[in-house]
Amino acid sequence: MTEFNLTEYLSKYKQHNSTQVVPRAVPYFSFYSLRLLDCPYRYKRMVVERDPRSKLQDFRNALEGSVVHGLAEMFIKGRHKDLLWLKENTLPIFNKIISEVPVLIWRGNPEEDKTTVLESINQMVDYLIQYFRKIKLLESTKIFPEHTFKTLVAGELNANPLAVSGRVDLITVSKGGFVNVYDFKCVKIISEEGLSPLQFLFYSVGIHGMDIGRIRSLRFILPALKMDLPITLSSNDYENFIKRIKLAQKELAQCHKIGFFAKPGNQCGFCMYKTGECDKYKLLNLKPSYSNK
Repeated sequence: MTEFNLTEYLSKYKQHNSTQVVPRAVPYFSFYSLRLLDCPYRYKRMVVERDPRSKLQDFRNALEGSVVHGLAEMFIKGRHKDLLWLKENTLPIFNKIISEVPVLIWRGNPEEDKTTVLESINQMVDYLIQYFRKIKLLESTKIFPEHTFKTLVAGELNANPLAVSGRVDLITVSKGGFVNVYDFKCVKIISEEGLSPLQFLFYSVGIHGMDIGRIRSLRFILPALKMDLPITLSSNDYENFIKRIKLAQKELAQCHKIGFFAKPGNQCGFCMYKTGECDKYKLLNLKPSYSNK
């Protein structure tokens, strides 16, 4: 990160720590919901109405991500001391997830797909073991796997408070009191859509509320690419982030008044509502979603 004092910067927003309850009436955004609001119609279907189709995922991406995240979380929460545990438990967790998550969409021959994906996951796990050794994970003073938070921001605005929420894949605290933040991504290419610094802006605000130390590094862990990707944030990034949250709050309030209308754009290529129910899609001539094949 660039050399500026994040703690001092965020203190002017009278940050509430993660043990304090955010009032139910206070609107909040996560990285996921904020990006969905790029199209109010999609936000309504997936966040407000919780359309069950929003759970449909591509088989390979969902399974790889679920196994990698699940392995790391179970390893740390189980306080295992041997990193080879990750390798030994890959297949059991792989099979467990397949049996318990019926929403996964299979393509082609399921058995062939399973073999191919399992081979890919095994390679990712090999990299994770090497990476955890490199960062000396087990020597950390504190480790927080899959840490969830919901915390107030800009608390001085009593008439219009804001809150953010999120789930951080991995947080470690070194013996020197420095905080390292990691997010696992099983992507095969580096893109702004798949690796957004915005995600770490949410994490930084949430971690600040934990009061566990000063953030030293923010990194995406990319096991499929056998690399990590450091993220650097500046004071301007945080200023713009707060402004974006405030703007989203106003936009959401407006949507509740006038309706959640579709807004075609870059997000359309990732949306599942290509069924004709959204008139905007008819103008964009998009291919049908996999959920309708």
